[in-house]
Amino acid sequence: YIGMAPSPSPPSAVKGKAKRKKDKRKGKDARDHHTKIDARPSSDKRARAADDGSASPASARQHKRAHVAARSRETDPEANELLAGAVAERPVRPECYSFAACDADHAETPFIAYQHIAPVLLRISRALGKPPSALRIYDPYFCAGSVVRHLDRLGFASVYNRNEDFYAAAARGALPSFDVLVTNPPYTGDNVERLLRFCAHTPQPCLLLMPSYVYCREYFVTSGFGATRPLYVCPPFRYKYTSPRGAHNAAGELRRSGSGSSGAVTAPFVSFWYVKLPTDLHEAVLACWRERVAEAGTAKGAASAHADVAGCMLAPSASELPHSMRDASDPSRRRQSPAERKAQLARKRAPDGRRLCTHCGQIWGNCRHTK
Repeated sequence: YIGMAPSPSPPSAVKGKAKRKKDKRKGKDARDHHTKIDARPSSDKRARAADDGSASPASARQHKRAHVAARSRETDPEANELLAGAVAERPVRPECYSFAACDADHAETPFIAYQHIAPVLLRISRALGKPPSALRIYDPYFCAGSVVRHLDRLGFASVYNRNEDFYAAAARGALPSFDVLVTNPPYTGDNVERLLRFCAHTPQPCLLLMPSYVYCREYFVTSGFGATRPLYVCPPFRYKYTSPRGAHNAAGELRRSGSGSSGAVTAPFVSFWYVKLPTDLHEAVLACWRERVAEAGTAKGAASAHADVAGCMLAPSASELPHSMRDASDPSRRRQSPAERKAQLARKRAPDGRRLCTHCGQIWGNCRHTK
């Protein structure tokens, strides 16, 4: 075979060689591209650019956002408390409870939630002819006792919340004397249903902080609570609850600092206040709320004639609840289009000025969409 001309390569071999050359060329282009990206200015050059005002627009926006957040914390104590108060002053639960408790239910109500119902409590105390400090408030569900401290800050010094079995005391007829019941019940088991049944047959006013789905459940009607024509005090944002130290979530994981399913701060459901009042107080509270709104004028963010100056709304019935507070199973709830929801979330910011995810509304970088 020596001296013979080489036989031509088959078509498949020619195509394979062309493909390898093309892949090799692509690899070289990719290496050149990464080399150009990595050829960034050094840290000294970036620092000089920041000093002479030639920083990038993104870094300028970050500096401005941090400055706005710092100013808001200095001028707005409520925003500062929403940011750091719950986690910095994380309550400590007792070593043991005198009743059967689910660890996932342990979460303390934030102070701002009690601020939203303070006008209702003031109107009740005035109707009873008592000063706010003498109004006897009973919270039957004990977690870590923060309700006593929060209500005392608002001027309600007579609060009963102890490590006792509420159901056993009610069966024995050994409940303490009270003027109004204020509580955030545990959501697991049949606790909500049993509480609604108790409050429906209690002559005293009852203010219950519960998830939005409760008014759509069958036991809301069968317990008799729905027949009492409750009012609904809806906040302008979602309440965030703080678990005490040593508490675990539903998966058995220890809740640590931070937010999310395993964090100290949690907001599993949209929640608002269900307010059951006697007939005379029912109309008096509605009239008082309208007077407050009339005195404040058309407040910014007011959704209707029943919205408070802070954007908190008093709905006389479930049909007048804000659509953002209605449960997903409510057929009267108006669904937002994806474009409306994305635009709404894009306008919102966290209390410290951080960006929120346009898909789920959590802080940017903390959810599965932005991690």
